[in-house]
Amino acid sequence: MPEARGTSSNLQRTVEKIFSMLLQHRVAQVRGTPTSGKTTLAELLYTHIANLSKNPLQPVFITWQLPENPQVGYDNHLRVLSSGRTGPDLLIQNDLVLIIDEAQLSYNHIDFWMTFVKRQVGNGVGPYIILFSSYGSADSTVMSILGSAPVTLEHFQRVSLTPQPDSPHKLSLCFNDEEFDDLCLRFTNGGEFTISDMVRDYIFQLTNGHPGLCHGLLQSMLDLAVCISSGILSMSHADGHRSVEQFLVLVDALQ
Repeated sequence: MPEARGTSSNLQRTVEKIFSMLLQHRVAQVRGTPTSGKTTLAELLYTHIANLSKNPLQPVFITWQLPENPQVGYDNHLRVLSSGRTGPDLLIQNDLVLIIDEAQLSYNHIDFWMTFVKRQVGNGVGPYIILFSSYGSADSTVMSILGSAPVTLEHFQRVSLTPQPDSPHKLSLCFNDEEFDDLCLRFTNGGEFTISDMVRDYIFQLTNGHPGLCHGLLQSMLDLAVCISSGILSMSHADGHRSVEQFLVLVDALQ
């Protein structure tokens, strides 16, 4: 069971929309580059399902790993990855939600995709499957591309790094305006620094809302603020102001 993490109400709404998409289509894929928040989103989805009142569904969190024996069947490998669950329920039980992180490592396991995942696409029975991948969209292509998911999923079953123009749900891994505002509030609640609207807009445009970049920039500003307040660094021109503009000026001067 993954560790539950705190989340904003806006990010929670994104989790709820992804869950609704999964319930509707039974199989879904979330794809984005490393540090784009996939594992965090997978953990939040697990927590959301586990905490639903009167919920008949049981989430199973799986971090895919390459099998030691390449000849092992996908059914046995899934049971090993799911903390040793036994019995056929993992493959046929209607009330299971398989949340599979690092799913890009499963692309070479053709039986898993062509026998299990493909069977569940649009199926009315059996477990729900959501796959979190660092690369390889389950999109239709003229030729099979190395490193891509072996099964094609429709655009309404996929979530990418940024909102896709042909997608009806407009979901993405990158923060939208409201989610980024929530992130800024969490970073500034300690009072070490403030973020002006100008700098807030600049960071959002610079990162396009990429979770890893947003966290990195805001954390760097917070670390710098702590250093200044503790006397490790001096800023004679700050005059007591602790806005991000001053931090950016200081960073530029130190380079």
